[in-house]
Amino acid sequence: MNCTAKAKSCGDVCRGAPNSPCTGIWTSFSPLIRPTEVEFEFTMNGRVDLPNACVVFTEKPFEGALPDCKVGVQFTVRGGMQLCGGGGNLVRISNDGKIQNDKWNKVIMQIDWVEKVVVAQVDTRGKGYAPAIQTVPFRDMSCEGFGCLFIYNTDTQATCWFHSLRVKQGQMMEMDTEALDARRQMAENLQKKEYQRAVDADMAVGMKMGAIQSVKQHGLNLAQEQAANSKFT
Repeated sequence: MNCTAKAKSCGDVCRGAPNSPCTGIWTSFSPLIRPTEVEFEFTMNGRVDLPNACVVFTEKPFEGALPDCKVGVQFTVRGGMQLCGGGGNLVRISNDGKIQNDKWNKVIMQIDWVEKVVVAQVDTRGKGYAPAIQTVPFRDMSCEGFGCLFIYNTDTQATCWFHSLRVKQGQMMEMDTEALDARRQMAENLQKKEYQRAVDADMAVGMKMGAIQSVKQHGLNLAQEQAANSKFT
């Protein structure tokens, strides 16, 4: 399909319908494949209150319940790009900016079949992939290969478009997990510093407001009040 409004050829995964869990497409692989790299480009438009732009690789076909398919890699968009790891826990993918309506986004996922983990990177600005900061385990560690691929949308108020999808099965490269751990720790430290700066700013405002209130009550500022109190101690 040629999406004129999107300026690229793409496939339209329209919004879900009432009484329908999702809309989408799927394909199968025989025999099972073990890709080491998956890359795709997509855009979306809408509120995204429910999982959208979902890209899911499973070992078995869908027969009523997704967990029964032995899900290996599950990518979704809901409040940001996320991977669904072990136990169904959602892990936010670090990226270089927020998703914008009708803005093309690229995602690349490196897959380690020895450890059964995924490393995902995102490019939302067209300036190259942001550094990866963590690994995410397969949703189901018993998954031995991919037999099916599902691309779908469950949100009734949003639509997504896919321009390309590339699946590569090559020699597995050893992942530098120490570098990933270091980048994750750096990101966590930066987040803590930003939080502390916000707390310090709030405290400064609070002290200033307290001083103003003190002046309103008895004409003394905070320093003068402390000096006056010290005379009686």
